[in-house]
Amino acid sequence: MVEARRSPNHAREALAKRRAEADARAKDAIAILRASAAKIRHEAAAAALQRVLLRGMRFVFDGLPDLLAPQPWALDADGRVLGHVLTVDDDTFELIATACAVDVLTIPEAFDRAWSVLEQRAVWVGAYVEALRALADREEQRDHAFQQHEDFTEGLPGATLVGEEPAPPVEDESVCRRCGRLRHSGMPCRM
Repeated sequence: MVEARRSPNHAREALAKRRAEADARAKDAIAILRASAAKIRHEAAAAALQRVLLRGMRFVFDGLPDLLAPQPWALDADGRVLGHVLTVDDDTFELIATACAVDVLTIPEAFDRAWSVLEQRAVWVGAYVEALRALADREEQRDHAFQQHEDFTEGLPGATLVGEEPAPPVEDESVCRRCGRLRHSGMPCRM
């Protein structure tokens, strides 16, 4: 016969105590993980904001990389997009700053999310489409200029015109003459 060293009630109490201690440790670990995740989100949002602010207070999309650069977006409690952190109203900004309700997304990724205010989304869609059209127009103009140059040089096999340069590309008021990118919205060219 084997002798019991503790009663069933004592074993139950000991197990309950250990389970409570493990739960407390797990809750502490979860809190640390949540704080760490919030810190990472804050750092990512701060880095994205810093990139935006270095360019000035206006959103300028000079090329496809600018359109696809990660941006900080404000989110509501349900995870729906409220708008860009720099364009939301002051009360919303205070709420999202306190709750760390920011996610760093590209513009297309933000469009894939649900939005709280569809009018805000429409504004961003309009800006995005306008920038894409300007990029497409610029590339079509460049292609046209290259084609004209090619047609011109094919028409003169082996001949060179003394003192004449090839026809300049078509002038476009929306393209910066210095760097060839879309206009800098009144900002000086940094190239």
